[in-house]
Amino acid sequence: MKVIFNLGLAVMVLALFSCGDNGMGPEDQEIDGNVSLNMGTLATLSNLNRVTSSAQAITILRVRLLLEEVKLKTSEEDSVDFKIGPLVVDLNLEGNVTKIGVGSIPAGSYNKFEFKVKKLDADDVDTNDPKFTDFIGTERSIIIGGTYDSESFTLHIEEEFKQEIEFLFPIEILSDTPLTNLTLLVDTDNWFIDPESSNELDPTDPSNLSQIIENIDNSFIAFEDDDEDGELEFEGMVSTVDLDNNSFTLMTTGLMFITDNATIFEGTITSLDNVNTLLSQGNEVNVEGEGYQQSNDSILATEVKFVAED
Repeated sequence: MKVIFNLGLAVMVLALFSCGDNGMGPEDQEIDGNVSLNMGTLATLSNLNRVTSSAQAITILRVRLLLEEVKLKTSEEDSVDFKIGPLVVDLNLEGNVTKIGVGSIPAGSYNKFEFKVKKLDADDVDTNDPKFTDFIGTERSIIIGGTYDSESFTLHIEEEFKQEIEFLFPIEILSDTPLTNLTLLVDTDNWFIDPESSNELDPTDPSNLSQIIENIDNSFIAFEDDDEDGELEFEGMVSTVDLDNNSFTLMTTGLMFITDNATIFEGTITSLDNVNTLLSQGNEVNVEGEGYQQSNDSILATEVKFVAED
């Protein structure tokens, strides 16, 4: 395992999927299919109460990675190749998800998402294609650029990451559905945070490498995202309400959904107090909404709509 540290004064500018050598150009996305894959960063999309250092000495300005071997898997572990990649992906750090590819898979129910962030195999690509320039002839899988204590740094990760993510809600691909949107989010906000001390990890200190790699390995989540806004969509029957923690759980999954002052309550049921009262009276309460998946598999709800059944 090897990581190269390169300190410089150059200003790094991100452009996700711009033409030329800055990633996948629009012409690369003209692929017919029934599933689209989007990517974004969790940290810039959500307003989570996460553990970060108050010093904020690290600013990430650029993340470029190699993505390939994208697959969806059924509950029987049958694997279906998404048939995209290798892709050079420049993560959008501005708070949006961006489409990176479209593929075709058979209709069915899929509960796992599998992919690799890996070093480039030159036999798999056109070595004259400028978008692979940063990776050809190197051992890099991820390039991270930014500033630490106002000094520029570039971190070359030479580790491969194989990810198998279980969807919190299985994805149903229907034969008559024109396009299903799948979003892969990366929690870059915690890449340089020590989970034990909550201190920032100096990216130029090789002794921090193993923890940074572990943080990257734990930073991916994936889910169905019909409106491509980076928020997980959910629905189901409410099982319990915890007023002390401003949360509720669903009957079928047991997942915890957290509300805060920013959560929008739509419809006539406008608080968890109301939901708790209805449940105590023997009413069935269903909910649908959107939110952000957190690292502990809880969901921070941004919008909820509760409906009571007598």
